[in-house]
Amino acid sequence: RGVPSEAIIVENEGESTVHSVSLAGEILRRMGLRSVVVVSDGYHIYRVKEMLRANGLAVYGSPRKERNPEPLHQQWNCVKQAIGYVLWRFGMPV
Repeated sequence: RGVPSEAIIVENEGESTVHSVSLAGEILRRMGLRSVVVVSDGYHIYRVKEMLRANGLAVYGSPRKERNPEPLHQQWNCVKQAIGYVLWRFGMPV
């Protein structure tokens, strides 16, 4: 709607968040880009932004619409992301 399709980079080869962020970082560096807008689930954006910032990029987030708005599902996703973030900070690639 507001972003030209040629400006959108989709990384869909990664097998985990860490792997996807690593691949996306490589793509952005090859293109000479220093900033990025990440589009992902709202509960996932913080962790992805922190991982990209650790790669030296300026990162902005734009959450997409929640696919499953049930409260229990949302809470579970937040817990998973919190655990994933802590594990990543301790060097575990999740």
